[in-house]
Amino acid sequence: MVMYRKRIIQNDIQAIGEEAFPEDDVRWQVKNIRLVEENYALVHAMPLPSTVGYDSLVFVIRFETDGSYMMASCFCREGGGWELLFTDPGEKTDWNEMLDSITHA
Repeated sequence: MVMYRKRIIQNDIQAIGEEAFPEDDVRWQVKNIRLVEENYALVHAMPLPSTVGYDSLVFVIRFETDGSYMMASCFCREGGGWELLFTDPGEKTDWNEMLDSITHA
């Protein structure tokens, strides 16, 4: 299951990035993926070129029991720390402790 989910993210990173930043014409690259808890993945991604206003972001992806997924949240590096850019209502947002570990891996 772990490799399957990582492969889905690698294959779909362009669509994931375009969902978050539909108005920007960039290519998205996965730098690191960390599966956490039972159904979440933290995805450190970079836009190329970096025209979305951030050099890198962390997308929080939630997997459903049927294998589908959705973007739960997005974080950016701002002022030396991580800032929540957006989240789906009701989603967990306390990922900050894990964000540094995925971006420095």
